[in-house]
Amino acid sequence: MTMAKGFGNGATIGGVVATDEVANALQGKLHFNTFGGNAPYTLQALLTLELIEREGYVQRNVQRGAELRAGLQELQTRHRLIGDIRGRGLLVGVELVSDRQTKQPATRETLRVLEETRERGLLIGKGGMPGNVLRLTPPFCITAEDVATALTILDEALTATEQD
Repeated sequence: MTMAKGFGNGATIGGVVATDEVANALQGKLHFNTFGGNAPYTLQALLTLELIEREGYVQRNVQRGAELRAGLQELQTRHRLIGDIRGRGLLVGVELVSDRQTKQPATRETLRVLEETRERGLLIGKGGMPGNVLRLTPPFCITAEDVATALTILDEALTATEQD
């Protein structure tokens, strides 16, 4: 598994976690990295990981992710554009489709939803080959109130898009 800026709270750092078998296979091989041996960023990553553990962010965010998915599933019952909700924890994709039966990507509508959420103060990403998946990747410091606010904004954005 590879990691990047997230485990260093935005620091320019990367990391690899591997089984002994995989790690041992790399012995004697040539490899390099851009910021290898950068002590300040390594310390920042260590302190970030310690904070995540001490504050119980992982356990708490299991709950935040469940709240987010439950809210999105409720929105799916009211918004025809939501075709699928997938992901794990706080990394969630919401596939927008113009027809749930054919799964026809709602690419144009996705752009409108992104604009509507941005205007309301919620920044989310876009993914999927046809560009029809809303990528929700909130930070670890997200609260239950933040989840509720994001769901309200997304509801408003979908409503505005579907009314056109």
